[in-house]
Amino acid sequence: MHNVLGVILAREGSKGIKLKNLVKVNNISLIKRTIFVSKSSKYINKLILSTESKKIIDHVKSTKIEIPFVRSKKLATDKSNTFDVVRDALQKCEKIFKTKYDLVVILQPTTPFRKVSTIDKAIFNLIKKNADASMSIVKSNYPPQWSITMNNQNKLKHINRHGKNITRRQDFKQTYIPAGSVYVLKRNILNKQKKILPNHNTIGIEVNHIEGINIDNTEQLEYAKYIAKKYKI
Repeated sequence: MHNVLGVILAREGSKGIKLKNLVKVNNISLIKRTIFVSKSSKYINKLILSTESKKIIDHVKSTKIEIPFVRSKKLATDKSNTFDVVRDALQKCEKIFKTKYDLVVILQPTTPFRKVSTIDKAIFNLIKKNADASMSIVKSNYPPQWSITMNNQNKLKHINRHGKNITRRQDFKQTYIPAGSVYVLKRNILNKQKKILPNHNTIGIEVNHIEGINIDNTEQLEYAKYIAKKYKI
């Protein structure tokens, strides 16, 4: 049996949307959506919220989510490293609950249509395949090999020099981008992780376009509200 810690990350500050984690989609705030879904996981043994915000703490009281500590202000800035924040949560939880956790699940409220099946699949597949980490991914809708850069004179250049030799997009190998809905890491991997995932032994959990919606700006928020209303989710 693996001991699994789920950490929901929610700070008060945000650049694109004020109090983003408290914004509602179909009458449910982003933070509460994450709490409700994550609580249904059959593999997470302990689920906690890491936040520095009294507003967020007051907002989620009715959910009875565990908040064993208040995150320090220095770990709640735009420049805070996610892995530093999660490592801090792991260390504090192991001390408070006197338990050593084998796996840590990172859950961010900005993906409102996350499914519990995705969380559980990410945990199960990591264990089954003995991976270091697992993460949700979604198909990219444009071949990155066709991406171009522009200099200060408006001159364009291919990022990938081979991309210009392929004229049909179906000839490209399918690529993916992070969906952001779930990340799972082994304890020892988390403790030394510095760069963003994937690393050399990370497996992907593919999700559809809707579950891959990630809210960082007002346009994405409005789209999420439209999807929630259309599909009643």
